[in-house]
Amino acid sequence: MNFRLQTPDQLAAHLRALRRRQGLSQSEVGQRMGVSQSRFARIENDPSSVSFDQLLHLLHVLGTEVVLETDDRRFRKGTAAPPNDGDPSSGSGSALDEPW
Repeated sequence: MNFRLQTPDQLAAHLRALRRRQGLSQSEVGQRMGVSQSRFARIENDPSSVSFDQLLHLLHVLGTEVVLETDDRRFRKGTAAPPNDGDPSSGSGSALDEPW
């Protein structure tokens, strides 16, 4: 099953759905992550409160992975890369620079 995220707020709902789909309590997931139930509850409600490494660990515990997928419709026909050659640090106004 795929969960498309287009805003950061959607992540909390998807994390909750993934946990419930596996029939796991917050306490069980917290134990698997090495954190308390209350800490996991805060993470689940506000995923921005953890580092990316911790988020990846949580996703692993939930049996999921992160996949980055390009939306080729955003790029001009015939070009092999985004207008800034895919370097998010160049700040040239590509799709990578769009606000959440």
